[in-house]
Amino acid sequence: MAARPGHYRLRVVAIDAAGRTGAAEESIDAGLTPVGPLLLGSLLLGVSRDGSIAPHLEFGSELTAIASFEIYGGTAGLPLTARVEVARDLDGPALVALPLALSRADDARVVATGSVPVGALPPGDYVVRGIVRLENGETGRVVRTLRKVRR
Repeated sequence: MAARPGHYRLRVVAIDAAGRTGAAEESIDAGLTPVGPLLLGSLLLGVSRDGSIAPHLEFGSELTAIASFEIYGGTAGLPLTARVEVARDLDGPALVALPLALSRADDARVVATGSVPVGALPPGDYVVRGIVRLENGETGRVVRTLRKVRR
């Protein structure tokens, strides 16, 4: 769904085949994350399917997940690095930290993409952090929750 940047409350209601209902509400901050002259889009987690990423937040028997986010702004050749980290909580130590590949999607954006080894994680909830670091030391991050289940 397209929305202007801002704060929203998202409510989803569902009915299952037996007629039982359920609802969930979440506060959402729609917008880009600034880091120096750059803006970071939301972190997407998924699995590779037919040359694209199929979004997932819950993983079971998959060995890897794909993490991806877009980077806007800056100038061509701006020195930066990007990595993905997996941790138990938002500011906890990284259990896994891997570099992300940067590829130019068009004149306005670069895409940071990499694999996250979810197969080795025990079941539970994790925070995946996409981190961009500029040459001057400025950093920015985008985060997403990942759930590993038994299958």
